[in-house]
Amino acid sequence: MLGQPIVVILGGGTGSGLFPLTRNRSKAAVPIAGKYRLIDIPLSNCLLSELYHIFVLTQYNSGSLNRHIAQAFQIPPFLDGFVEVRAASLTDQNPNWYQGTADSVRQNFQVVQSAAEINGSDTVLILSGDHLYQMDYREILAFHRSQDADVTISVVPASADRAKSLGVVRCDDSLRVLQFMEKPNLPNDLNAMIARPDAEKPYLGSMGIYVFRLSVLEEVLRDPTHNEFGRDIMPKLYDRYHVAAYPFAHYWENVGSIRLYYEAMLELTRPEPGFRLFERPDRNRFFTRGRSLPSAKVNGATVEDAVLAEGAILEEGTQITRSIIGTRAFLGQRVEACDAVIFGSDFYEPIEERVRRLHVGEIPLGIGEGCVLRGCIIDKNVRIGRDVILENTQGIWEADHDKFFIREGIIVVPKDTVIEDGFRMPRF
Repeated sequence: MLGQPIVVILGGGTGSGLFPLTRNRSKAAVPIAGKYRLIDIPLSNCLLSELYHIFVLTQYNSGSLNRHIAQAFQIPPFLDGFVEVRAASLTDQNPNWYQGTADSVRQNFQVVQSAAEINGSDTVLILSGDHLYQMDYREILAFHRSQDADVTISVVPASADRAKSLGVVRCDDSLRVLQFMEKPNLPNDLNAMIARPDAEKPYLGSMGIYVFRLSVLEEVLRDPTHNEFGRDIMPKLYDRYHVAAYPFAHYWENVGSIRLYYEAMLELTRPEPGFRLFERPDRNRFFTRGRSLPSAKVNGATVEDAVLAEGAILEEGTQITRSIIGTRAFLGQRVEACDAVIFGSDFYEPIEERVRRLHVGEIPLGIGEGCVLRGCIIDKNVRIGRDVILENTQGIWEADHDKFFIREGIIVVPKDTVIEDGFRMPRF
């Protein structure tokens, strides 16, 4: 019997679509659901799938990501596994930083191959480090073996609008891939890729989850000009190899833009969201770094359709509606937060320090009393003074300001920003 597959998680992308959340961190390190990070999703899926031989390839702004993985994901010795971060580095053999998803695997292929040989495995599972979904990878691995495939691509139904931003697959009735097109833009290209003509979502979009036979992965990585799986490698595979499409029928979201990220976060506040953190914790658990913080504290605030992380403090008169309140978040009296994603803080500010700052006219950590936050993402360690109003009443789609950015209509306040008392949105 073959040994356990080797898992490679791609966590090195710049995440430019999530700027300014990725100004000081990699996309895989962006906080989600109040207390987690995006990287927790594939790593937790691996552990729940009993896959314990994992490489995480990191590069861009990877300091906090590398530290988080080291603190949160240590495989116990009795499971005989590892979660090893492979940060990009320059060597005589690799004189360049990672040039893309495929190049990052190419530069680490020797260690992946060595781990596979030690483990007696001929299979490599490649995952993205920044998507939202829950999957038992044993099912796609079993499908891969049942198809006797060289490569398997996991796919989800997609609308035309979403298909334009994904790799799109066309396959026959036996789920053998006949064509792969990366981000088709022209109507003719899209029409040629229709897989389900009468469906609301007629296309099959790639999830960025690939299962490779080890020898095939070695072959396709030999061309040094093929740096991206979606753009360079996958469109050329189906003529040479048996490529299968694994249909995934559950929730999946690539939060590649501020709008997609924001909407995915707010959906978590619904009674029955697509991405369910609270259903069947024996199967849907997601792991993260343990912080041993006290439970959230609500001092006379009202909360409706919200997610509250541990250590948050909500003061009297505050109203929270359809919002995510992150770890150690502090919201002063009479704050109104509606459709807001508030990351919280990396540390607590002692009461004495808050009083001192207020006494000398400085801004304490957190959200000051009387603030109104609507349609916002507030990054970590932000200091917002009293009676500040952040609301995009002008309907601006894109704008830059020294205190905030507007991306796709969403106000985003970057990490460590200080906003003075009484601030109002300027006219653009």
